[in-house]
Amino acid sequence: MVVDRRTEIPSWAYINAQIIQHAYHYGHLSASTRHVEETYQLSPNSLDIKNPAYLISLLYCLIVVPRELWLKDNAVPSMENLFSKSVLDLFVVSKKPANFDASPVLALLRHLRNALAHVRFSIDESNNFTFWDQESEKSSPYFHATISLDNMATFLSSVGATLANLRTKRGHPIP
Repeated sequence: MVVDRRTEIPSWAYINAQIIQHAYHYGHLSASTRHVEETYQLSPNSLDIKNPAYLISLLYCLIVVPRELWLKDNAVPSMENLFSKSVLDLFVVSKKPANFDASPVLALLRHLRNALAHVRFSIDESNNFTFWDQESEKSSPYFHATISLDNMATFLSSVGATLANLRTKRGHPIP
């Protein structure tokens, strides 16, 4: 029997992030970070663990992958009930469709998933992330939201912990 371990990706991504962040916080990644900076001729102390690529990668694993693999099934509680509405406060939503407020957390996650899957996001020089959703490349965006780097880290911690715990509660612990 072949086991499909794709469903474990969100949990593993979050747990890997926790390991990396813990090691970084306590200085255990310093030597490796300095080595990589030297190898690629980067300025000393120029690499930070909370960088846009790291956060976007984790966001992809926490939003796109589970949505496609296991958040569709009816055994999962309503997405609206999984995440606190406080996650909305981390974003500045400047454009939203008319039905957004009926189920704002679900709508936010759906639009983030679409933006990520279609690479409809930008990262400015201050590391603010902007996401937009649109029907097609030729149509105007109907959703637009921005989040700071620090708020993105907070959002990922909330979503990651919730999804990792949900997998375990559903009888799918990480081996």
